[in-house]
Amino acid sequence: MCDDWPTCVGNTVAVGQQEHAFATFVYGAGTDLTGVATEYELNCAKSTSAGQGAEIIYWGIEVPALTPPGTYQGQNTIDAVKGETVDW
Repeated sequence: MCDDWPTCVGNTVAVGQQEHAFATFVYGAGTDLTGVATEYELNCAKSTSAGQGAEIIYWGIEVPALTPPGTYQGQNTIDAVKGETVDW
């Protein structure tokens, strides 16, 4: 995240300050975000009605104490892929 996104030549908050997990968590106990694509098997149940299958991914961020104040922006990309039908 940075205060001049998308160029990010100004103040930044490192990618590793973001964490994620599949259940609620206390910051420090989640999985650190990295700049490398990572696959996670969510195995959402196939929808049998008008709704969509869904799973929750929880996110946390720690802004370091000496980070200058400002509005910080960034982008996380999440792609979904149809899984094996045995998991439906």
